[in-house]
Amino acid sequence: MAKQYITYKDHESKGFIAPDPGPGKEPDDKSSPGAQISFVHLGYNPTEGLHFGIVMDGYEIPEQDKEIDCKVVDLSKDAKMKALFEASPGNNRHAMERAMLYPDLPDQLDSILKYFKEKKAGGETLPADLDKLVTEWDAVKTKIPKEGLVE
Repeated sequence: MAKQYITYKDHESKGFIAPDPGPGKEPDDKSSPGAQISFVHLGYNPTEGLHFGIVMDGYEIPEQDKEIDCKVVDLSKDAKMKALFEASPGNNRHAMERAMLYPDLPDQLDSILKYFKEKKAGGETLPADLDKLVTEWDAVKTKIPKEGLVE
């Protein structure tokens, strides 16, 4: 089954039900980076009143509530809809693939702040906002040292 391009409408109490991605799998190479993705929400277009999304290969769309008016769209036959999908803010494969491979944001930020803490300790003057951020970050790390949850 190929990708399915879908649209659906907002509803105050109903939403799109994404396909169950199933369990993740251990990465064995760049082609299987871990947890599988079954659905990508590309964005919402307020002018059209529609959400745009892609159900990935190999996944079926679960039954949806009628109120959201979920439709599968054939982009090869609808130029206007294809243009709307292409203009969606989430239409960027690189961002999704990179996000799956990057270290977690807290780890990235921790590394950056450690670097600036070392610069500060070495006598370098940091910009005021950065100096304040490093000081607050370091105070939290001092107040709450690393320890496991198992006692």
